[in-house]
Amino acid sequence: MFKVALSRRHTALWLADSVWTSFVHPFSHVNPCLHRDEVFLTSAVRGILPVTTVDSVRIGHGQLGSLTRRLLDLYQRLVSEAR
Repeated sequence: MFKVALSRRHTALWLADSVWTSFVHPFSHVNPCLHRDEVFLTSAVRGILPVTTVDSVRIGHGQLGSLTRRLLDLYQRLVSEAR
């Protein structure tokens, strides 16, 4: 079986495009993410990290959102299948 090596960030963004109907790509500044329902970061070590607050400002409801939960589940499944 042929496997393509992708960065965790690329994999997370590719999955996010399939989960969200209106996915907004990465921000270079903090302010735009303050007005989103859900925000996540990618990390080479930890994979996908949900963001619930920035500078004491809640993102969405201040909890892990349902779409980010789905993205985390898909990502973890993809990583475990690749092993």
